[in-house]
Amino acid sequence: MELAGADTDRATFTESELEANAVLTFQLTVTDSDGAFASDTATVTMRAAAAARAATCAATPYQVNGPFFPMAINDYDWDLTRVPGRRSRADGDVVEVRGRVLDVGCKPVRGALIDIWQANARGRYLHPRDPNPEPLDPNFEGYARLYTGEDGAWRIRAIVPGAYPVAPGWIRPPHIHFKIHPATSPSITTQMYFAGNEYNAKDNLLLGVPEALRPMLVVGFDETTADGIPVGTFDLHVETGMELPIYCPASEVSIITMVIADSGRVKDGAWSRSARGGRGVERRRAVVP
Repeated sequence: MELAGADTDRATFTESELEANAVLTFQLTVTDSDGAFASDTATVTMRAAAAARAATCAATPYQVNGPFFPMAINDYDWDLTRVPGRRSRADGDVVEVRGRVLDVGCKPVRGALIDIWQANARGRYLHPRDPNPEPLDPNFEGYARLYTGEDGAWRIRAIVPGAYPVAPGWIRPPHIHFKIHPATSPSITTQMYFAGNEYNAKDNLLLGVPEALRPMLVVGFDETTADGIPVGTFDLHVETGMELPIYCPASEVSIITMVIADSGRVKDGAWSRSARGGRGVERRRAVVP
């Protein structure tokens, strides 16, 4: 069997060549005792490989800010589990989350600003409008602001936030909010969920994300640091000049619209509506001004 490329007679290609040629078109010639015939099997394989690479760099699904975006963020410390001037650490299970901000071409986005906020171990936000009766934790900061490094990398040390009720029959699973501000593209907000939590399967916001994209938001903690702290990886992919797809259950559209309007980033009348998806879910787009 002979494999001949358009510009080369090699049957193997380097990673850089694959990046430079999203689809390599060549002819696979199979010769047997009855003669030769051509097949495009190799071309199909290369196209599938290119598609697989592209899928790993798809934009991170957008999720709403929620009503508890910090009133002010003046803390650039990556460790949310300790408050300057206090000796005690925050209550709860400590975890470390690492990742990189990348564009949809999988190239690092350096110098991107990231706002991070979450509830404490009892499910209470450090926000005056949170009606949760659970107590605040004086040793938990609840938010952080970071910049990505030259390689797009960032990390935080946090605690596993508590679940909390938002409506009858709806308990929000543990999650951490991320708002990324790349220097040359619109900001995007998303949420990170913890793999294996019982409330993930019933969360209206997570279920509002197309099933194929949900794994991008769910993180497992299978590694540990030298001092035994569980580590999870949450890469964030952003793109420029786009409409932000917002996925939410049809039954919660009024709540979601209110929250996004409060964020000040979506103008009145900026909603455009598409057909209803499966399981009572609507996909809407908020056009960023």
